[in-house]
Amino acid sequence: MAEDEKKKEDAKEGKKKGLPPLVLVAVGAALGGAGVVFMAPKQEQVQDEPRPSVPEIIDCMVEDPIEHNFNPRTDRGRSAATFSFKFSYRVSKDNAEEAEALREKNWDLMKSKVLLLFMQHTPEELTDTKENIHLEKLMRETMTLSLFPPEEGGESGIAVVKDILWKKRLVQ
Repeated sequence: MAEDEKKKEDAKEGKKKGLPPLVLVAVGAALGGAGVVFMAPKQEQVQDEPRPSVPEIIDCMVEDPIEHNFNPRTDRGRSAATFSFKFSYRVSKDNAEEAEALREKNWDLMKSKVLLLFMQHTPEELTDTKENIHLEKLMRETMTLSLFPPEEGGESGIAVVKDILWKKRLVQ
């Protein structure tokens, strides 16, 4: 028994108390992770590219009425029609002066093309409500392309005819 006690005391003296392995692993992981945070190169802040400014869009009303007295297309007999209207167009504020200059320059051309468009229709088509929607769409396209033609290689001009405001529509 005395020998057993002596062995136990020697074993206790030979064994030094230290940190348990689980604690060592946890401390190592924490220090290693902290080292990555402190030693890693700083990320450069990415600056967003400045967004292009959105141009301010304005609607311009043309106060000069367009009046046409014409003979619609008929199979036999005679027919007469009188149309009078105003219109508005949409343009960016930056291009407003240029659009006004183009409108004045191409005014007679536009009036001529609209008159030819009217003359291609019969009196029945000119008075039909459903056909009028189609006619207005054709008028807006014709007026836009003749007043504000696209630049060479471009898809559209600097302005677009937006609304047709009818003053008089008479077909006899």
